[in-house]
Amino acid sequence: MKLIIIFLLLFISSFFLPAFEDAPGISCAILCATDLLNDSWVAALYYGPFTLSNILMLLLPVLLITWLRRRRVPRFLIIAQAVLLIHTASWLFLTELNTIGIGYYVWLASMLLMLWITTAKKTVEPSVAGDV
Repeated sequence: MKLIIIFLLLFISSFFLPAFEDAPGISCAILCATDLLNDSWVAALYYGPFTLSNILMLLLPVLLITWLRRRRVPRFLIIAQAVLLIHTASWLFLTELNTIGIGYYVWLASMLLMLWITTAKKTVEPSVAGDV
């Protein structure tokens, strides 16, 4: 639970820190979300998954606290996280490093932390009546 709170603090703070060319992360998130509606399918194909990353990162803590509390995390969620994390890290290779702000690195670190949380999560076995 403590790690989920740390994740949320990192993830949410990344939206208020400069992420790209001094624009805060929230501006970048809005731009990526609007690119999904853009006429350019190339822009939607590359920037759209950033929006999917944000949605997944908002849903995972809720799922881990509720539905997945006593269950194993489905493999497709871990694979989706890993793919989206690699996609997010690709931005490092596609842009000049001096234009990337601290918000991007905090965002990337929060995604890495959430992947670690979901892969390291232990399944809680329900107790059986009569066990001593």
